[in-house]
Amino acid sequence: MSEATTGTMEYMHRAISVSVDTPIKDVMEVVGDLATYPDWLGLVHEAVPDADIQGVFLVTLRAKIGPFARSKKLRMIRTVYTESAVKFEREETDGRQHSNWVMSVDAAPAAGDPSPGTELEIALSYDGDLWSAPLEMILDSQATKAGQRLDDYAKSHST
Repeated sequence: MSEATTGTMEYMHRAISVSVDTPIKDVMEVVGDLATYPDWLGLVHEAVPDADIQGVFLVTLRAKIGPFARSKKLRMIRTVYTESAVKFEREETDGRQHSNWVMSVDAAPAAGDPSPGTELEIALSYDGDLWSAPLEMILDSQATKAGQRLDDYAKSHST
C-alpha cells in the first residue's frame, strides 16, 4: 500500500498486478460490470446497477474485523470502458461534497504464445480521512485472493 500526502490530507492508493488464464475479452466483460464484483472481490459486499442509467451502480463496501463490521455506500459511475481499460468513480447526487473513490483496471494480453491469459493492473484510490491500518490489512488480504477468484469467475461466465 502506498500513501501520499498533499497538504494535511492523506490519501490511499493501492495497485495490484494480477495474471489470469482467461482471455482479455472475457475478463473485461467481468471487470467492466461492477455487479460482478461481490462474486470475486470480497470488499465489495453489493453492487446494484441503477435501473435508469447504464454504467451507474449503487455499491456497498464492507470490511469485517472480528465481531466488528464497517460499511460504506457509494454511487459509482463507469467513466471509462474500452477493450483494455475500465474506470469507476464516485459521483453522488445529494449535492454534498464527498471523498473521492476511484477504481480502475488496465488489461493486456499475457506475453507468450499461445497464452490466452491476461495481465491486469487493478488500482483503488481514496482521498478521505477514514482510512486506517485495519482497513489496509483487510484490503491487502482481499487483494491476494482477488486474482484467482476473478479468473475462476471469468472462466465460469465466459460467453
